Amino acid sequence: MKNLLVLTVFTIIPIFTLGSSSNDSYAFKDSSQQEIRKPLRMSGRKVYIEERLLSKDEVNSFLRTIPNGIELFNKGMKQRSTGMSLYYGGAVIVCGGAGLAIYSDFKSIKDPDYEKLETIGIAIDILGALVIGGGVLCTRVGSAKIRKSINSYNESIKAFGSNPGLSYYEIGLLDNGKLGFKVTF
Repeated sequence: MKNLLVLTVFTIIPIFTLGSSSNDSYAFKDSSQQEIRKPLRMSGRKVYIEERLLSKDEVNSFLRTIPNGIELFNKGMKQRSTGMSLYYGGAVIVCGGAGLAIYSDFKSIKDPDYEKLETIGIAIDILGALVIGGGVLCTRVGSAKIRKSINSYNESIKAFGSNPGLSYYEIGLLDNGKLGFKVTF
């Protein structure tokens, strides 16, 4: 009777815990429910797993398994977007400076007072070029941080197998009828 009670309790508890949310890394899972991690691939500005494009939230869910993965990825994304903003802003500044220089060049033929505007236009062009350079630098540094976080994730897969940082538990009956507990990490 005592064995029947223990067997009932230990078979009902795993059934209830197996039905819990699949996002809980501490939940009991059988081997068919284990997530198999695959390497991430970066092409340009986009991150893929196999041939499927991942959103930022999906990439964050993969990178949560490695230390500083999410932080490094998010810093890289912010730097890259700041760099792109600087790049486009610098392009607008260069266009404005070039327009001013060209306009003053045409007007200086009739009125010599416009020669000062040409110098100001060239100075604005130089400022715009510097802003573009800063944008390119920020974009490159941000992309390098993103690549570093993805490479860290891929290396953790190679080092720790297909499930880096995650543990799975299984409870079940063994062939001899006794209760077994398996931890996979």
